[in-house]
Amino acid sequence: MRRYAKMSALFLALVLIFSCAVLPAFAALRSGDLNGDNKITARDARLCLRASASLEKLTSAQKQAADVDFDGRVTARDARRILRSSARLEPLPAEGQGMTTTVPGQTYAWVQAGIRVQKRDNKTGNGLKYEFFVGPTFHDCNKESNGIYASFRGTCTEPPRIIRSGQTVTLDLTLTLVEERGRNGDRYFNEQARVILDDAGLKMDQRTANKIIFGPAVSGGNDCCSVYSHGQLSDTPAAKVSHTFGAGTPGQQLGIYFSSCGGETVWTYVWQPV
Repeated sequence: MRRYAKMSALFLALVLIFSCAVLPAFAALRSGDLNGDNKITARDARLCLRASASLEKLTSAQKQAADVDFDGRVTARDARRILRSSARLEPLPAEGQGMTTTVPGQTYAWVQAGIRVQKRDNKTGNGLKYEFFVGPTFHDCNKESNGIYASFRGTCTEPPRIIRSGQTVTLDLTLTLVEERGRNGDRYFNEQARVILDDAGLKMDQRTANKIIFGPAVSGGNDCCSVYSHGQLSDTPAAKVSHTFGAGTPGQQLGIYFSSCGGETVWTYVWQPV
C-alpha cells in the first residue's frame, strides 16, 4: 500500500512538471511575453530577435506574442519594440492598431526594410521565345519572334536606405538596345522603364489607386525610358526621375517599384523611428 502511494505521488509530480513544461506551447501568451513569465523583459526581446534570424524555433503561441506590430511576421522590428517596451520607452500597440503610436521626441523616416526582385515567366513555342533575367538594379530580356531578335537592358540607381519627410529622391533610369538581328518588314520590339511608388507587397503588374509615377527630375524631362528595335520610332534611352516624400504613419509600408524588360525590383520602406 505504501509502495502504491509513493508511485502515485511520483506520477502526480511528473504530470505537474510535464504540464508546466508544455504550457507555453499551448497556452495563450500576452503580446511581447514570449517566455510566459507574465513580464516583458530583454529576454523576450532576445528570443524574438533570435527567432527573426531563424536561430530559435517558436511555438505558435510564441509567434503570436512576438508579432507585436501585427503584420503577420516575426522580425527584428518586433524585437526592437519589445526591448523598448521592457525599458518603458514606448508601449506595445493593441491588436488592430499595428504601429500607430508616435512616441514624443522620436524622429521618424522611411527606412528600407527589404528588396524583392520578380519577373515574368519565360515563353517558348510557336516561333516565339522570350527570356527574362533580373537583378536588383538591372533587368535583361531577350525577345525573338517573326524572324527578328532583340536584346534589351534596363537599369536604375538604388534609392537611399533612409528617406526623410520632405526629401526628394532622384533616380537615374537607362534602357539600352544591346543587340538586334533579322528583318521582317516593319516588325519591331519595344521596351519601357519607369519607377512607381505604391503599396508594398504587390505582385507583377498589380497597381492600386494610390500609385504615383516618379516624375521628371528636370523641367521638360521624361518620366520613363522607351527604346525600339529595328529602327522604329525614336528612343528615349535615359531619364532622370524623382519624387518628394511626405510623412507616413508609424508602421506604414510603401514600395518603390522599378519596372523594365519584364522584371520588377521592389524596395520596401517602413515609416519608423531612426
